[in-house]
Amino acid sequence: MSPKPVSASPDIDKTREQLLAELKALRARNAELERSVLRAERLETDLRKNESMTRRLLEQKLYGMWVNVGGKIAFINEAGARILGASDPAAVIGKSVLGEIIHPDYRDIVRDRINAMSHGENAVTMIEEKFIRVDGIVVDVDVWAMRFLYEGEPAILVGFKDITGRKRAEEELMLTQFALDNFRDSAIWVTMDGRIVYVNQEACRSLGYSREELLSLHIWDIDPDYSPEKFPEILLERKRGRYSKFESKHVTRDGRVFPVEVTSCYTRYGDKEYLITFDRDITERKRAEEALRESEEEYRFLVENSKDVIWKIDLQGRWMFVSSNVVSVNGYRPDEMVGKTIWDFIAPECHESIKEKLLKRKRSEDVTPYITWSIHKDGHRTPLEVSTTPILDESGKVVGVQGISRDITTRMQAEAALQESEEKFRVLAETSPAAIFLYQGEKYVYVNPMAEILTGYSRDELLSGDAWHWIHPEFLGLVKERARKRQLGETLPVQYEVKYLAKDGRAGWVDFAAGLIEYRGKPAGLATAFDVSERKRAEEALKLTQASVDLAADGIIWFTPEGKVFYANQAACRALQYSREELQEMYVWGFDPVYTRETWPGHWQEIKERGSFTFETFHRAKDGRRFPVEASVNYVRSGDREFNFAYLKDITGRKRAEEELKAAKQQAELYVDLMGHDINNMNQVSLGFLELARNIIEMEGRLDEDNIVLLDKAMDSLNSSSQLIDNVRKIQREKMGLYKPEVIDVCSMVDDIIKQFRRVPGRDVRITFTPQVQCLVRANSLLKDVFLNLVGNAVKHSKGALAVDIRVDQVTENGTEYCRIAVEDDGPGIPGELKKTLFDRLNLATTRARGKGFGLCLIKMLVDDYHGRFWVEDRVEGDHTRGARFVVMLPAVMK
Repeated sequence: MSPKPVSASPDIDKTREQLLAELKALRARNAELERSVLRAERLETDLRKNESMTRRLLEQKLYGMWVNVGGKIAFINEAGARILGASDPAAVIGKSVLGEIIHPDYRDIVRDRINAMSHGENAVTMIEEKFIRVDGIVVDVDVWAMRFLYEGEPAILVGFKDITGRKRAEEELMLTQFALDNFRDSAIWVTMDGRIVYVNQEACRSLGYSREELLSLHIWDIDPDYSPEKFPEILLERKRGRYSKFESKHVTRDGRVFPVEVTSCYTRYGDKEYLITFDRDITERKRAEEALRESEEEYRFLVENSKDVIWKIDLQGRWMFVSSNVVSVNGYRPDEMVGKTIWDFIAPECHESIKEKLLKRKRSEDVTPYITWSIHKDGHRTPLEVSTTPILDESGKVVGVQGISRDITTRMQAEAALQESEEKFRVLAETSPAAIFLYQGEKYVYVNPMAEILTGYSRDELLSGDAWHWIHPEFLGLVKERARKRQLGETLPVQYEVKYLAKDGRAGWVDFAAGLIEYRGKPAGLATAFDVSERKRAEEALKLTQASVDLAADGIIWFTPEGKVFYANQAACRALQYSREELQEMYVWGFDPVYTRETWPGHWQEIKERGSFTFETFHRAKDGRRFPVEASVNYVRSGDREFNFAYLKDITGRKRAEEELKAAKQQAELYVDLMGHDINNMNQVSLGFLELARNIIEMEGRLDEDNIVLLDKAMDSLNSSSQLIDNVRKIQREKMGLYKPEVIDVCSMVDDIIKQFRRVPGRDVRITFTPQVQCLVRANSLLKDVFLNLVGNAVKHSKGALAVDIRVDQVTENGTEYCRIAVEDDGPGIPGELKKTLFDRLNLATTRARGKGFGLCLIKMLVDDYHGRFWVEDRVEGDHTRGARFVVMLPAVMK
């Protein structure tokens, strides 16, 4: 066999250099392959780590997590299912993210975020969204998202946290802040060093500062009762948990001082401490209290001339006080009753009932007004309606009962007569030319013959059918609603016109009047209807007659349903200072600021529903002047047109009179309260001492020197009572301007006063007078009472030897010359705390409570009327036990 030829290798012709180059290239490719294998191994390791971290993230329970694959939830953890209201994650898996979970308001935002991650963004920032839970409830959530691979597929990992509670808390915080900023009282927060760190709008308004200005001040810059020295002590009291309410003063930016009621407390917020004060401007209240002090005498007159008997008893039923008009009820004078028990004056069959009511009052239970029978002095009986209230001591314990008794003889006679009149009513109704309907609920319980004639229905048809089927459909809703409200006790127009539709189709108008009565123990409506069809036809041509309204004293304006002025009479034009043409181009809100274009439709609808009503408002004239108006509005329909017909009465004078009447009544009430309480107390004290004296005389046959003091004390009390009456009379005469002003030499007047105290029985009283200059002041004869009271108080409120020093000199303050009179004594003095409140008590309202201090009240009032000042201080500074000094400053009259 022949050997095969060997074929030539393709590389056999390559040079050595070419082979080395190819070998080098093969080695470089092999190194690159090895590096690719290493990268793939690292990526596989990182992927396993990421999958583990993702799984742990999905399974944590603090935040909700879901996986969005293709727009649907492929996985959700338990926390996420719970936030979405599902007890099992399986109930959520497969739901459409945009279609079922994301709230419609946020779907566009979420769709944009998903698109952003689909086009390369790895993650999106956290935002607030709203989710819809499986039960339909909407929750607020914080949401963040990132791209990742889930089971080998591109997906979006979504994390979310329920922030509903936080949102609610933020909303509540905003509402709280709004409420505090708009609180009607001033609210001020103060730091431990007295700096103001928060004020609300009312604080800025009342003090006249901007918020920035107030935040640069300290609390004592606006409230002089605080100071850098006193503030730590005040703060310590608040830190001990002591809540405090007291009266103080605020100083505005322009220097005006006004009284405030302060409620303050301590609070801690974080590591910071604050004093919080709520301050209410009580200027108006103080003015009211001042007005109250001026009304006692008038109210005393009212009580003494009242037909009602005012009385007080203790818990054993003993009369403590009875007003003088009791004699007109039972024939007894008050002095014949006081000190005796009520049982001698009340019918025996009423005793047990009244004893039970006394026990209820003792237990602080309510007692409703009741009827009892009083036995007259001549033996006949009088029915009384009694209303009572408890009398409380300073600790709040019930110690007696006070009340008002009214003679109801006439009323009971009227009630008896009412029963008799029912039969008369039936006879009158049967013959009345007006249709009469008596209804309860939606049914008639009585109709008269004229009702049958008017409606065309028989009595049986009216009593068995719907009460209002004869009313025209246009007015049926109005009549039914008014009938329902009237039976509920609401106040409605008693008379109005409605259309009716009789059984035979005849239509007409009736003048419909309705009221509320009691029928067989239940509320019932009583309606009368006069057929005014003919009158309506005659009135249609006269409704808008110019002359009938143009000369009226009060303003009359017709409005269209849109609120535009259709017609205005001359009085309306004069009051508003517009011509008729100008007014007819205006709408109601152009001169009545109560209305706006938006609120007028509601008012118009109310007019249509109610027909007519009266209310008070304000009008604004062309020159900007505002004045109060009483508006009586009526809904009017003329053919197919509707109008609001308004009577407008300027009540400026009436309002002023009402305010004056209110002030006078308050003054009268306060005076009678003071006189009735204090004089009664003083007289009771006198009676007590006299009764003790009488008992001693009965037992021992005489009064020895040790017991004579009982008579002295009784006389003192009676003198105090007389002095109180005299002081009240002087205050009243002073307020009425009955004391003529004159120029008075103070030094001569003081000399006269000293003569009255040269001899004080049983006392060593020394009075020295040191006039520095001769002082003349403009006052009246009551000025002498000022210093009589001051010297008399020094003597009365001290024991043993007493030194009184009176000094008169002249001083200058703010360019004004004053006569200064100082009355000082070495008596027991006035403690510091009492001095702080003494002048707050110098008003009729508070002196009434104890029956003391009326003389000081008279002094304060008189000095104020003389344009002066009055204060008290220690005779020896810092030691109140060594006596007091009262100082009166009065403007001097230059010679």
